[in-house]
Amino acid sequence: MVFILSLLSYGLGSVSFALIAGKLLKGIDLRDFGSGNVGATNAGRVLGRKAGIGVFLLDVAKGFVPAFFLAQLVDADPASFVRPGLVFGIAAILGHSFPFYLKFKGGKAVATSAGVMLALAGWEALVALLVWIVCVKTTRMISLASIAGALVFPVAFFCLHLETAFGADLDVMLAGILLSLLILYRHKANVVRIFSGTEPRVGK
Repeated sequence: MVFILSLLSYGLGSVSFALIAGKLLKGIDLRDFGSGNVGATNAGRVLGRKAGIGVFLLDVAKGFVPAFFLAQLVDADPASFVRPGLVFGIAAILGHSFPFYLKFKGGKAVATSAGVMLALAGWEALVALLVWIVCVKTTRMISLASIAGALVFPVAFFCLHLETAFGADLDVMLAGILLSLLILYRHKANVVRIFSGTEPRVGK
């Protein structure tokens, strides 16, 4: 059951709503425009704000549904180290970032990771979202805001779970750290542009 649902989660995560939106709205392959990335940010730049928001919400759902709903199909001890929600959520994130039919070149994992963390640690995910919003407002760089939000999540989780961060909740905290590192890695080109002062800003 866990193996089958993990494959299903990966398959759901690998559905590229940005690519689909590009085909439906403008008849284009989004990989040939903007940054070439099949994520919500590039969809917003190429297809418009409404399309970008729609793709973002659908990408969030790709992480939330496996981590929250599919996990309930498995009868597992919630105190176990590897929770089904984490397994299915991470499978969806890997599908989003490394879809097999796109030669493993997918999105940057931000929205789908947010969906997983929203399902497993809602308050901490909201703190990360608040940081993301503030960062976008002040810097107008979505990439920098995404990195900041990802790095804040495990810190917020640790602060809100001091008594169990190294116990019952260790799995979620470690997953948050690993996802932060994945998001940072996927944004390595953005980091270079940020330091060189060439990173695109919202509205430009």
